[in-house]
Formats: sequence, C-alpha cells, structure tokens
Amino acid sequence: MSQRDAIQKQITIHTRRLQKLREQEALKGLNTPPEISIEIEDIETKLADLRKELANASSQPDLPLSNPELAQEMARQSDNTPPSSSTQIGGLNFGNISGSTINIGNVSADVNAGGDIVGGNKVTTTITSGSTSQGDVQAQLEAALVKWRQELTAVLEQSRDLDSDDKEYAETTADKVIKEAKKGSQANPEKLEGFFKKLSNMTPDILEVTATTLQNPFAGVGLVLQKINDRITLERAE
Repeated sequence: MSQRDAIQKQITIHTRRLQKLREQEALKGLNTPPEISIEIEDIETKLADLRKELANASSQPDLPLSNPELAQEMARQSDNTPPSSSTQIGGLNFGNISGSTINIGNVSADVNAGGDIVGGNKVTTTITSGSTSQGDVQAQLEAALVKWRQELTAVLEQSRDLDSDDKEYAETTADKVIKEAKKGSQANPEKLEGFFKKLSNMTPDILEVTATTLQNPFAGVGLVLQKINDRITLERAE
C-alpha cells in the first residue's frame, strides 16, 4: 500500500471519530464535557496536518515497519523530545511557550536564549534546550494511556455484539497493553501488536480509538503504538 493510501485511511478513521464526537456534542449541547471539545480540536488539527501530508505523499508502495524497526523507533522516540521554554512575567510563569515572539498587551519582543526582555516591568525569559526529564515523559505517556483506557471502556460498554465474558477479556487485554507500554523504550512491540490484534478482532472500533488517543508526541511509545495500530488496520483492509 502506498503512503498516500495509508494517509487517506488515517484521514477516514479520524473523520469517522470526529463525526461521532460532533454528534455527542450536538446531543449534549451546553452540557458537553470539555474533554469532547478538546478532542474535537485535536482531531481537526490532526486532519489538517494529514491533508497537507497527503498533498506531498508518494503513490509508491510503502511497506509497514518490521518489528525490529518498531523497536528502534520506540527507543528513538523515548530519547528525542523537543526543547521546552518558560517565561516569567512579574509573578506569573508561562511554560511550554514555542516560537520566537511573545505579545503581552502593548509589549512585543523576541525571545533569545540568555537574554532579558524589559517592557515596563522586567520580563525574564529562560529557554531550556535538550530533552525533557524522563519523569515528564513517563507522566505524559501514562496520561495518554489512561485516556485510551477510558475510551476503550466506553466502546465496550456501547457494544451490543460482546457478552459480559468477552468484555471482561477485552478489559484484561487492555490492562496488559498498558502494563507493557509503560515500559517505554523497553516495551516489546511484538507483545503489544499481539494484544492489539486480539482487541481489534473483538471490537474493530479499538483501531479508531487508538488512532485518536495515542498520538501525543511526548508520550514515549505513543507513536510506536500508533504504527502498530496502522499496520493492523492495513492488514485488515487487505
């Protein structure tokens, strides 16, 4: 399958999920939970990025990563995290500010490493380059997995095709996914793929849930889980 076809499949999955979320939003109206609105925004951003990728994607066949390649990708994702920055203004501290320009009221200034910005009160800017701490990476990974687990539980509760024993088995398998994924770069991609195949055979919607909840670039093995998920999607489509 070509890169264009793979991207198009992802667009289809995200679009379906977005449609379901918008239906929930329409039903709940003003009582819509904030997490639904946040996820809608995230998916809309992801779709915009995917459409840009689609415009430049190759139509040549693109084979999925092998298990050794997945393991290498897992290690690389755990080691490479983008730089973070923080800006203190008076008694306020703003974290994770990206870009080079900060606008505050009528004060506009460029941010340079090692420099201070003065506009009325002194504005001190600190930029930290290099990787974020391993503790932060692990916390972000576990947060993404918690969200994924909640989404899976919702899918299982709504399923009419699974009996109570099947749902219990799926819940147990999901717990195994989380236990293995929490190992970060030491997680076994073959085990993870096996767990995902079992889940997708029981409830195909798990592929959609995974695509929309495990895409946080800081979440260690999150991108690797998504690659495994994509590979299962392609296998089921063939």
